[in-house]
Amino acid sequence: MHRDTSYGLFILFVLVLIAITAYHFLEQWAWLDSAYFAVATMTTVGYGDFTPKTAAGKIFTIAFILVSVSTGFYTIMSLGRNRESTIRTHFDRVLDSLPTISKNGTGRREGRFVQERLSNMDLGLESAQPSFKKSKNQGGRFVQEEYPR
Repeated sequence: MHRDTSYGLFILFVLVLIAITAYHFLEQWAWLDSAYFAVATMTTVGYGDFTPKTAAGKIFTIAFILVSVSTGFYTIMSLGRNRESTIRTHFDRVLDSLPTISKNGTGRREGRFVQERLSNMDLGLESAQPSFKKSKNQGGRFVQEEYPR
């Protein structure tokens, strides 16, 4: 996990702990009720069964919503960047292995490896290429055939 994602998750955890403590003391709620309200508020579910009654509780809730939702979005975006980076790394490895694949059929194992990696990455390559082609050695000449769709 990348540093940005770790920081985001840590900050969200600390925010929930702060909110639980704040609601327990500001609203005089039980610890479980405070935790329930903090998580429901942070995830923007807002069931409405608990609402802050004091002015301090309401002001804290406004600040908590702004900070926790922003931090949550940041963390989700960071997770997406991590996933994109992982896919790009794997894709680059696959592309780096392409020159080693022989055109005369001796690189079948490498070809299967590339084919599996491309299909596992689900990068929408079919839409980028009009048709995938497979190589077949027939009588010493290299023949291209389209994969059936």
